[in-house]
Amino acid sequence: AAVLVCFVFINLFSVLNIVTGIFVDGAIELARRDRAMMIEKQSVHREANRAHLIALLTQVDRDGDGIISKEEFFSALQEGEIQKFMDALGIDPDNAAEVFILLDSDGDGVVHLMEFIQGMEKIRGEARSVDIHMLLLHTRKIIDILN
Repeated sequence: AAVLVCFVFINLFSVLNIVTGIFVDGAIELARRDRAMMIEKQSVHREANRAHLIALLTQVDRDGDGIISKEEFFSALQEGEIQKFMDALGIDPDNAAEVFILLDSDGDGVVHLMEFIQGMEKIRGEARSVDIHMLLLHTRKIIDILN
């Protein structure tokens, strides 16, 4: 009778172990799919943002040459729809001069398509922790150079 009880206990333990393994494997596979889905969602979100930025560029670029001059930029910001669009992107239209300087990364006085997209992606929204830490790092380097 004791051998039978041990036999049943070992078999029951084995079956429960297999069932637990199946559930754990399913959970791991689900987590992998969630990561892949999160990466895909981020990629789709980034592409949608770029499409919105290109739409904004075409509205701001009056002559259609793919380059935004300072005059085009400031005149476009006078329009309510452009202001709302910039506000929706998390960019304050009241800081137009500073925004243009930040967008004009090569300092030639005009903003090209890639400068516009890359600049808007960098300056839109709130400051992230990495942005603040990079600023601190650069500030420390400047202080070290001056000392």
